[in-house]
Amino acid sequence: MISITTNDLAKEATAFAREVKATFPVIMDSKGDLFNKYSVAIIPANFLVDRSGKIIAMPESQQALSRTVAKAMK
Repeated sequence: MISITTNDLAKEATAFAREVKATFPVIMDSKGDLFNKYSVAIIPANFLVDRSGKIIAMPESQQALSRTVAKAMK
């Protein structure tokens, strides 16, 4: 799991990661390169990545994220 945000939302992303006790990295995309490459529509964007580095999901809500992570952990 990787979460990506922009510099203008860094404070909020860091606070959220602490609140949910995130065990995944939160990456700052200050130039928007990743947002443009993956046509990200919401921020912060969350990517579920498999062990080989392939993106297997981009859940767009907290509920979808929770379901996707739970399914991947089975």
